[in-house]
Amino acid sequence: MTITTVARPGWAIVGTGAIATQFAEDLVSQRNTNPVAVVSRTKERAVAFGSKYGIPLDGCYDDMDALLKDPRVNVVYIATPHTRHVEESIRCIEAQKHVLCEKPLALRSADAQRVYDAAKKHNVFCMEALWSRFIPALVEVKKLVQGGELGRLLSVDVDFGFDGSDAPARLMDPALGGGALFDIGIYPIALATSLLPPGAGAPELVQARARRADNSCDRTFDAELAYPTAKDNAVALTMRLSVVEDTSQVAVVRGTKGVLVVDAPQHSPDSFTVNGVRKEVPKAGHGLHYQVGEVEACIAAGQLQSASVTWQESVQWAATLERLQAAELSA
Repeated sequence: MTITTVARPGWAIVGTGAIATQFAEDLVSQRNTNPVAVVSRTKERAVAFGSKYGIPLDGCYDDMDALLKDPRVNVVYIATPHTRHVEESIRCIEAQKHVLCEKPLALRSADAQRVYDAAKKHNVFCMEALWSRFIPALVEVKKLVQGGELGRLLSVDVDFGFDGSDAPARLMDPALGGGALFDIGIYPIALATSLLPPGAGAPELVQARARRADNSCDRTFDAELAYPTAKDNAVALTMRLSVVEDTSQVAVVRGTKGVLVVDAPQHSPDSFTVNGVRKEVPKAGHGLHYQVGEVEACIAAGQLQSASVTWQESVQWAATLERLQAAELSA
């Protein structure tokens, strides 16, 4: 059985919030992309959203089942609260729709594996929407580091904080997977793992600590991890996360032959500096459309997963987040 391919996949968007809006803006900015459907909690919200991005009126739904029965829909982009990602991904997969699901795909590694097992069973493409992997500047950073520009990789230090006082309530709701670790912790982890040498192992926890709100949600989360590599070496990852204050949002990558600084915002930069030489690599729009190109290319090639965001790595990210949370809570 081979994966179902189409020349111009029809995209559906699940959710009409801020990230769904940015995704839709970038999607329609590209030639030959094909948005065909959207689902929201109310018909009115779906129609208002669809009218902005060329989605036909009969493709605007307030019912997920109706959207999944739409034969025009080939790929579903899921942009709902974190705790809904797993079940909605599986629901789409079982309806034979390819899936691009916002990060984090799952709050538990076992649930992430469940999604990918379903994708394999039903022979559909599925990818966690770790869009930063496809940002041009970060693609260039990966090439330089893995090409030996910095010598042997020693450490990755990531600062990522923003003032979330105007963000949706789900950001600080632990029941919805809110908080600094689950909302943005995947970015420094994914950056570090993209730079590691081949054969690096799962990370070893050094320490984790958080400042929590009255409802127990983590306002800030700091952690240190060590990724074992060959010859008894290790790459250190230090990350400082905050959803209550703006911080520098830069990443510093150190090796035996130099330093590379990824400019703010480190998860979606337009420039970086390597050994004192600044390089501009501007992105277009919000930068969310690069992953669309990857998804469509993989589907056209009959692939179930992307080599840039593999199922194995995605499950490992979830496992790392899970371990960090458990370690901090038990400290």
